[in-house]
Amino acid sequence: MKNKEADTELESRLLEILVHPCRIEDIRRELPNAGKNNLKNALDALVADGRVMKNKKNRFAVSAHYGCAAGTYLATERAFAFVAPDYPEGEAKPDDLFIPPNASGGAWHGDRVLVKVSERKNNRGRKEATVIRVLGRAGKELTGELVQRGKAFFVQPTSKKYPEIAVDKHDLGEAAVGDCVAVSISHYGDEQFMPQGVVRADLGESGTMEAAIAAVLHENGVYDVFPNEVLEQALAEIRPLPGITITSSGSDNFEILPAGADKGRALTRLGEMLGVTPAEMVAIGDSDNDAEMLRAVGMPVAMGNADAALKDLAKYITADCDHDGVAQAVYHLFK
Repeated sequence: MKNKEADTELESRLLEILVHPCRIEDIRRELPNAGKNNLKNALDALVADGRVMKNKKNRFAVSAHYGCAAGTYLATERAFAFVAPDYPEGEAKPDDLFIPPNASGGAWHGDRVLVKVSERKNNRGRKEATVIRVLGRAGKELTGELVQRGKAFFVQPTSKKYPEIAVDKHDLGEAAVGDCVAVSISHYGDEQFMPQGVVRADLGESGTMEAAIAAVLHENGVYDVFPNEVLEQALAEIRPLPGITITSSGSDNFEILPAGADKGRALTRLGEMLGVTPAEMVAIGDSDNDAEMLRAVGMPVAMGNADAALKDLAKYITADCDHDGVAQAVYHLFK
């Protein structure tokens, strides 16, 4: 932490000095105690972040001195875009810069970029700018529909803010044409080649609700399977909270309910509404969240894949989920 604070302090000092162009020798004279390596690392970090630039005469200065600014590239579904410039915390947000067609510099939506600002303005009064360097990519995976034209394959991104991505036939995995897929970007494209990618996941048939949900989850880094250590950490933080009950339908998840809410009470309440007593009911379960339900009814049935604790509550154990356990239980009990 101390090193990070020291680096930040050095970078802040450099930004103060570099309001005017300086050679490296001038900077060393201003900061004699900085250390050669520390100074080089701090300058490299500022240049990489777009806050400082070096001109052809090897003079360093803040980017604004050279008429440039760093910010976030905001693509539109049309040919133009905008850049939201960086600004210090506590200061007023500056106006977005207009990026006309063919001035993107290869940037994609969400990328951090360095732009050269022009005095020219668009028809709405925004200053125009041209992307001169991509400082950092926003992400390396997108989702979209896999299509085929001739012998070539492409992914058409869900959002039209992104360009079409070519995929080699050997990089399709198990995906079929018409599927919604997640594609990782291996090359962002240039004047000679279009963007290239590799299919990393088949999310289902494009146009279906399941594929749309899977795409949204994938794009936001939300996954339906979590490592055990993540679940355990979450449980450790949630268990002490008042007014809740925690149960589970499998080893890879947990469910949070209001205290006192469970399937047993829900089934009992349903029976009251229908005029059926718990003793007349049959319930079939296979997970921890089914335990109270099995305790509540007259004929508790456990699936063959249920754990031992749940089977101890059952009066009848049927086949597992892969062998029609529910159907077999219904046939056995009501034949």
